[in-house]
Amino acid sequence: ASFDRVIGIECVMHFDTRKKFLEEAFRVLAPGGGLGLADLIIRKGMDIEKVMAGVKMGEYGQHVVPANIHDQDVYGEHLRECGFESVRVESITDRTIHPLIRHLESVASRKDAGEGLDRRRTADIYRRYLTLGMEYVLVSARKPLT
Repeated sequence: ASFDRVIGIECVMHFDTRKKFLEEAFRVLAPGGGLGLADLIIRKGMDIEKVMAGVKMGEYGQHVVPANIHDQDVYGEHLRECGFESVRVESITDRTIHPLIRHLESVASRKDAGEGLDRRRTADIYRRYLTLGMEYVLVSARKPLT
């Protein structure tokens, strides 16, 4: 109970598990402390097995823990179960991933063959993630004062 803020950018999906991370974040936050995260989840109604089958583990050294593949509702439930209040899980996919893909493709067309290919490959990975039903979210919550 000694930190005012816990911030995690694109890392919480890698913890074993996201719920354990949230429990620990709640533990270390002082009363009234805030949690702010940027994370990848799946859209509501998506087939988790299909998503897991389509996500290639190990791309760019990344690994997503299967127990962390869930939607906004489950994410919010986890936060509330840990004791957080003022819970907000907001999709920002249209303002982040879509523009990122366009940017990567634009940069790729101006780079040499090797660097351009790397940018196109990254754009293709994000495009596949969108096709599989993944979305990018901002998460915020607060530890109660009492």
